[in-house]
Amino acid sequence: MTDQEFQTRFLRLIALTWLLPPMVGFSFLLYIEVFTFDQLLIMLGNPLKQTFLVGGFLLALFYFHRFSLPLKTFLSAPDPINQLLALKVLQRFPLHFWLVFISYISLAPAAAIISLEMSSSYVARPVDWFRIHLVALIVSIIVGLPIFIRIYDLFGKTFGHIQLQRPIITLKTRVFLIGALIPLLIDTMLVQYYWTRTGFFSAETFIIWVLLECLAIAGTLLFVRSFNQSLAPLNRLINTPADSLTHKIHPASTDELGIFATQLGKLLDGQQLHQQRLAFSNDLLKASHSHENLARLLQTIVDRTCQTLDGAACFLSLYDPGNNRLVCVARSNADYNQEGHFHVSLNDTSLVIDVFKSSQPQIVQNAHSDSRINQKLRQLYNIQSSAAVPLIIEDETIGVLQIASINKFHHYNDHEIKTLQAFAQEAAVIQTFFEGLKERRKAETAITQIMQGVSAATGADFFNAMTINMANILRADSCGIVTILPDSGREVETLAYFHDGKIIPNLQYTLDGTPCETIIGKKPRTFSKNIQETFPQDTHLCEQGIESYVGIPLSDSHNKPQGLLFAMFRRTIENIEFNESVMRIFAARTSAEIERTQTEKRIKHMAYYDSLTGLPNRVYLHDRIQQAIAHAERNNTRLAVMILDLDHFKKINDSLGHPVGDALLIEVAQRLRKCIRKEDTVARLGGDEFIILQSGFESRESAINHISHIAKQLHETLKIHYTISEHSLMITASCGIALYPNDGKTTEQLIKHSDTALYKAKERGRDGYQFFSSEMNAAAVERLEMESDIHRAIKNKEFEVVYQPKVCISDNRIIGAEALLRWYAPGRGYISPDSFIPIADETGQIIQLGEFVLHQACEQTSRFWCNSGSCDEHNRLSINVSPRQFKQDDFIDKLQKTLDQHQTKTECIELEVTENILIEDTRAVSKKLQILKDLGIKISIDDFGTGYASLRYLQQLPIDMIKIDRSFITHINENEGDLAIVKTIITMAKNLHIDIIAEGVETREQIERLEQLGCPYYQGYYYSKPVSRDEFFEMLQQQRQASKKMQCK
Repeated sequence: MTDQEFQTRFLRLIALTWLLPPMVGFSFLLYIEVFTFDQLLIMLGNPLKQTFLVGGFLLALFYFHRFSLPLKTFLSAPDPINQLLALKVLQRFPLHFWLVFISYISLAPAAAIISLEMSSSYVARPVDWFRIHLVALIVSIIVGLPIFIRIYDLFGKTFGHIQLQRPIITLKTRVFLIGALIPLLIDTMLVQYYWTRTGFFSAETFIIWVLLECLAIAGTLLFVRSFNQSLAPLNRLINTPADSLTHKIHPASTDELGIFATQLGKLLDGQQLHQQRLAFSNDLLKASHSHENLARLLQTIVDRTCQTLDGAACFLSLYDPGNNRLVCVARSNADYNQEGHFHVSLNDTSLVIDVFKSSQPQIVQNAHSDSRINQKLRQLYNIQSSAAVPLIIEDETIGVLQIASINKFHHYNDHEIKTLQAFAQEAAVIQTFFEGLKERRKAETAITQIMQGVSAATGADFFNAMTINMANILRADSCGIVTILPDSGREVETLAYFHDGKIIPNLQYTLDGTPCETIIGKKPRTFSKNIQETFPQDTHLCEQGIESYVGIPLSDSHNKPQGLLFAMFRRTIENIEFNESVMRIFAARTSAEIERTQTEKRIKHMAYYDSLTGLPNRVYLHDRIQQAIAHAERNNTRLAVMILDLDHFKKINDSLGHPVGDALLIEVAQRLRKCIRKEDTVARLGGDEFIILQSGFESRESAINHISHIAKQLHETLKIHYTISEHSLMITASCGIALYPNDGKTTEQLIKHSDTALYKAKERGRDGYQFFSSEMNAAAVERLEMESDIHRAIKNKEFEVVYQPKVCISDNRIIGAEALLRWYAPGRGYISPDSFIPIADETGQIIQLGEFVLHQACEQTSRFWCNSGSCDEHNRLSINVSPRQFKQDDFIDKLQKTLDQHQTKTECIELEVTENILIEDTRAVSKKLQILKDLGIKISIDDFGTGYASLRYLQQLPIDMIKIDRSFITHINENEGDLAIVKTIITMAKNLHIDIIAEGVETREQIERLEQLGCPYYQGYYYSKPVSRDEFFEMLQQQRQASKKMQCK
């Protein structure tokens, strides 16, 4: 629709809006007899009424004529500025329309009444004013709404193609406006109701009913027609075949459906463009073997661009670097011309030249006033408006695609520019193929030879084959593959170097002053001539007379630099692009092979070496031992396997953290390497355990002498202080040694027996070494059997708890007892606790045994004292707690549950711990002991004097009692040293207000001595051996009865 057609239709509807209300209103007023016909004539003859009607009509036409000018301007010149102004007018129209129209309708009744009163004797009553204004309101609905909707239908047809951010009139607004006609339909229903109820139906009533019904139907039809106009673009799309994407959507409304139709139209345009680009790609693949087919594709690009954008002319210009100009090789309505339909020099002023130089799209709205349009070209093709975009490949502009409008001006919007760019990109791809076709024939032969080289071998053979094939293809004098040396950013090594027809052994050199320095980790570079002048420090270039050089950087799959691929020539390079393209193919395959070989090395290293220390691991060690055994068997020699374990390493890990522990292990590994021969092997089994394999000894004696010397050297070396993370550490090691063939003839036997010897070395106080012996093996077997027996005994409930009384020296009264674990094995009798307790402690079985003792002891404590109300500080049961059990995080929780389960009072329980617990983690131990103390449980130190406790620990920790070990009591009357120790312990305990008891008392003389020294309590065989629960309960009962008799006396 043209601008003039739109304005004519628009002003007709405005005129109809102002002409219809007077005619409809006066007719209705006459019909309902508000005025007579004569009164209407008098009223219309009054100058006031005439002025109001004619003036209002002309004023409305003038106002809306001016209001519609931006819309008319946009239709004649659809640029962005005019489009923005048109949108603003469309958005403001409802407010202006209804404001002017309602003002007109509101003033019309007053003008009518005043005009009649001025020209006659008529005087209007208030009810007349109401009736006339009511008629005006009905007229505004009957006339204003339909015309308003028709105006917006006109807007939809004319401006529906504009991309709206929001609807000008929404569907909800339409429905609301049409809903205003519903009361008219209700009026007709009232007429029918009145007729039905009264039975009165005159001709007048019928006419009124018919008129109202017609109005309601007309309003509904008007709404349906308007809504159909909004749906028309979508209906046309629905009726289009599903496989066709050529249908264009032209929005016909300004509501939500209009916006939806506009956006859908753009999506379909994009889909159509995408489909065309896919078709071009398929055609490109089919035509890639022929110059003629590629030329046809370029011509097709131009024709389809012109068709898609409704352009009258389209031009494709390509850059000619030889003549520094753009050559138009294809234009619409003409065949492809490689020589060019016309040429434009880069020195000229032109739209295509500006686009080519700036690599940005540009638009010329008016070719007559814009100097960027070549005047000869404008006159030749009658160009009015034009747009152009660059052809870009890999950030390089290779040409320009231009579209032009002929005979009329045209504004190119963003969508059209993006479409033009899409076609330009396809043209750039086609042209790249077009240029590459000349080199493809030559490259085909090169690729064939490359494939032969690739399939030749792997590793070193592969690299040699690659350099030989590359030299043959490029006719190079030298070709090489260079890789960066590990831990060195400035030194490289050749993986393969083919020079003057032969493979040169690999060599290392620094990057400084060489062409490699400018390529590794950067971009490919070609020095086509004068390479010696560019790199005068590279003597190899001068010695070999090299003139030119090509280098391609090598990178792995993570883009990490690996090295480079190079080719050197004694001549100037002419075809730079061909050389680089061939070498890129070689470089890609070479990078993959380098990464594969490096990955293979890493995998092998991970499989055979420890990741922390870099030492061989268990797998590698087993292989080395098997090889050493085979060699020793053939040559009748001896070998030794030494297992080394760091003493108390776990304490360092627990107290200082694993990072410090790991750093210590690394330092230990380094020291071990320095202590052994080159032919020996040191490996890490895991944790803090290492194995040293030494071989080549002529006799057992020489092996023992050498190993003993090495063991002493290791111990001295490892004792030297370590400084790690500001910690000064000292650590010792225990070693176990097994010799081949005396101690084992297989890898498994040698490792097993050396481990047995290590265990013996630890038993002897650590910080030493021990050779394996058959006796050790028997002890190890016995130990394993004992571990199994303990497990079975727990399952079969062979353990029991016995009770040894604790006695007051002064009055020989029982003050408590110690709960002791005993094991009665069927067929073997009682087994000494010294035989099974250490093994149970080492294997962790002591935790189960300790929980068993705890339950039994609490149950009997309740029986002995709690149930009878006899609990006090002199009636307590002592329970031994092993270090493993005490360290359990849930030890206190389990203890509380056990006490609650058996209703045992805490003041009747005393826990005995060893001195060694006190020194491991004083803070944690003190915290746990204090919790126990707060619960009311007493704490006793068992076997005091045999461990590492000190006065400081006794001062810091909440200790209630010290138990003097039996080793000091046995010879207290014969050994002055034991006597002095006991005396010191008693004095110290009294000063610290700690109770004391002696264990292992067996004679009267020992009791007398302890009484002299001030020791108040004792336990031992002198009073009673450990007895069963019933026997001890009987002892308590007898003591209670005796006490009652004494009280009676």
